Amino acid sequence: MINSEHITLLAFWGAITGTIGTLAGVANLYIRHKQHQQDKALLDSESIFNFFSAPHHNHKIIVRSVGRRPVTLSSIRYLIRPKGVFKNLFRKKEHSAGRWMWMTFRR
Repeated sequence: MINSEHITLLAFWGAITGTIGTLAGVANLYIRHKQHQQDKALLDSESIFNFFSAPHHNHKIIVRSVGRRPVTLSSIRYLIRPKGVFKNLFRKKEHSAGRWMWMTFRR
């Protein structure tokens, strides 16, 4: 027969194991979050633009992966500042429409 002493002991045991499980779950969530933050892709970039004359220009972009994981670039997009005051005020709209933008793709 089950008496009140056994029920109290069982409730106490459930409270202890539930608390331990909750704390372990929160600790695991924190550890996974820290690991995710460390595994994010980190890039370091350097750009060199040379303009010799109107049709002749040279540009070089160096991108390095400094994070833990390797990174592959599939395209590079240059957003050029539009000429003129009116177009410059609405440059986000111009860029979203595909104007004043240069894209290069990896071949």
